[in-house]
Amino acid sequence: MTDAQSIKVLLKRRADRNVWYMYYICPTTGKQVTKSTKQEKQRDAARVAAAWEDELLAGVSQNATAMTWCDFRDEYERLHLSSLAPESPPPYIASMNHLQRIINPHKLSAVTTVTLDNLAATLRTEGMRETTIRANIRHLGAILKWAFQRNYIRRMPNLPDIKRAKGVKMRGRPINGEEFERMLLAAEKVRPNDSDKWKQLLTGLYLSGLRISDAMKVSWEWSSPFALVMSGKHPVFHIAANAQKAPRDEVVPLTPDFAAFVMETPENARKGWVFNILDDDERNMSPHHASRVIAKIGRRAAIQVNPHEKKFASAHDLRRSFGTRWAKRNIAPAALRKLMRHARLETTLEYYVLIDADDLASELWKNYGPDAKVSEPFPEPSPILATSRAHADEAV
Repeated sequence: MTDAQSIKVLLKRRADRNVWYMYYICPTTGKQVTKSTKQEKQRDAARVAAAWEDELLAGVSQNATAMTWCDFRDEYERLHLSSLAPESPPPYIASMNHLQRIINPHKLSAVTTVTLDNLAATLRTEGMRETTIRANIRHLGAILKWAFQRNYIRRMPNLPDIKRAKGVKMRGRPINGEEFERMLLAAEKVRPNDSDKWKQLLTGLYLSGLRISDAMKVSWEWSSPFALVMSGKHPVFHIAANAQKAPRDEVVPLTPDFAAFVMETPENARKGWVFNILDDDERNMSPHHASRVIAKIGRRAAIQVNPHEKKFASAHDLRRSFGTRWAKRNIAPAALRKLMRHARLETTLEYYVLIDADDLASELWKNYGPDAKVSEPFPEPSPILATSRAHADEAV
């Protein structure tokens, strides 16, 4: 597909000719295309060259609108998704599947603002949660932005404003220490033959805040894409861009409690995977499989984290517990964002909201609760409030 942004018509003059010539480098073939302006003055030749450039760009844009959705999708998956970490493409593929199933656009140019509005409305009628709809629209927005930057579409559609519905909350919640102990006990029931390895994984998730997709690829080998390195002053994770959700190389320190936990592993055993749980083929278990086992453990431990959806503790709830514990220790939001490897600070700040409410409640009960060391635990209402109540009683 020709990139219109790379077409630029320039002027040149031959020594044996009186007229100016115009030319451009074809972005598809890489060859120079030359044409006479039939003008002897450079100013007149520049006008002719500008008109030719507009004509070329209009032709490229017209061709771009003829690109089919299927051709674009094949190109997007081949050129872009193939370059991402293995766990990154599935959400984008799922979003494109929803678009094809519901809208089934023939051309890429048919994916417009109205198309996305209709997609969101249909997903809502099918019972999809608002947060999931918003995630799907966000993924499609990134896909269309990629198309727009390559001039495959003339303009970027406006994305629907998907707001969180009233009463819709996070799917899970942090679990406390007592609940975590129950998960360790439940692991012995769910995985009696290798419960020690599952206890190690549960503890690692609880202390590190790792996503399950990351935990299953952490290696003791320093050359691996997601390595636990112990040779420095303090242990750190060395993470390659292709080994995590965010496409960037990163070095992240271990928290002291998680560092102490992994250092319990004897030095002669620090080889291969840090969490070495093998499947039936003697390969390290897939994150999806491991996540399902942990969900069974959470159910066996009877730790319900979302009564509305009847959801029990999962691997991600252990990650939420990590974020909440470190937020309570007054660690700076920017530092917690680094530890959790969030792309947006707003995501990290969610861990501080509940804590602020708890702190305020503790302060209120300390100063004004039944056990407060004051003569009047509950303050008298203000005169304005008392007058308002009196008028209300008279009206009744």
